[in-house]
Amino acid sequence: MPEPSDKPFIASILFLDIVGYSKHSVEHQHDIKQHFTELLSAVIEPLPEKERIAIDTGDGAAICFLAHPEVALQVALVVRNRLARDPELIPMGYQLCMGINIGPVRVVTDINRQRNVIGDGINAAQRVLGFATPGQILVSSAFHDIVAFLTTDHMKMFHAVGVRPDKHGREHNVYEVVEGFEIQTLLDITDGQQEVAAEAGVVDAREVPEPAGIPEASLQAIATQYAKYVGPIANVMVQKGVSKASGAEGLCAFLGDMIDDAADRRAFRDYFFSVVGGGSEGAGNEKQAPVEPVDTSGGQAISSAHLVTIEAMLTEQIGPIASVVIKRHSASSSSIETLCDNLAQHIESEEKQQRFVEQARRLLDG
Repeated sequence: MPEPSDKPFIASILFLDIVGYSKHSVEHQHDIKQHFTELLSAVIEPLPEKERIAIDTGDGAAICFLAHPEVALQVALVVRNRLARDPELIPMGYQLCMGINIGPVRVVTDINRQRNVIGDGINAAQRVLGFATPGQILVSSAFHDIVAFLTTDHMKMFHAVGVRPDKHGREHNVYEVVEGFEIQTLLDITDGQQEVAAEAGVVDAREVPEPAGIPEASLQAIATQYAKYVGPIANVMVQKGVSKASGAEGLCAFLGDMIDDAADRRAFRDYFFSVVGGGSEGAGNEKQAPVEPVDTSGGQAISSAHLVTIEAMLTEQIGPIASVVIKRHSASSSSIETLCDNLAQHIESEEKQQRFVEQARRLLDG
């Protein structure tokens, strides 16, 4: 588990809040909190302690997951399903609200000399929680996009809620995790995983599939270096990235999107291509290598210049994950119309989706 440090790392955070907790008597609060604590402890118990930090918030809890982003979603689903399955065992029939985000956090020591977590990642998770109604699980667009990229099967679990402003005027694009999904066994994705080094998070290259042109030894070096920027999550992001991203450029772009600081992002890109060779157009240059035109089977080919412009438009809507989304869809879209429609699915509001499609098609037709 990371020691207290000023250096941020990337983690997924699950916030759980007991609805109306303060309105109960002290005696009822005790019964509710005891039931909640026992339930949550039982759910996360299979997880290695080095991969999680649990924080008691008084009227709920926050759990920071350090390795696998999907685990936050799994835990939330298991907790919700167990509460729904055994209502007669729940004191006073209490309900939970839950919010999930992924982002940069720092580990600190609190006044009780216990590890705690601070940073925008956990702050945003709490804001997302604030939009949830009783029994509801909401996730940020950042978490949705990462999990959807890692496991496309999860897409059917999400329903776009839209943009919600918090009390500070910051807008959050949120998704609801729809009901009806069961998780039979928790955390199969952690089974058989190797140890996560306390500082470096070194990945065992034998666990990593080898993408075209990148040998296993190079991937091991990349994962070790990447962990210096994002922490223990480096292991799973490299493993997932090489199986999803298109070639070295796609992998570098996907991993780079998780690095919060621009200077660190450039430094990682320089290191990445110093290991794999080629790809960069000069030290510190974040410009992407040209993308081959898409074969639209008789329709208008999409040039690399068009893709660069579309990426800029999409980035305005969904942030830096746009580069990864475009790489994924451009390889499978059979026409300009299909590509634009597929990209628009990642935009929250239907009005903004339509506007994006119209602007993109006008650009490509011009």
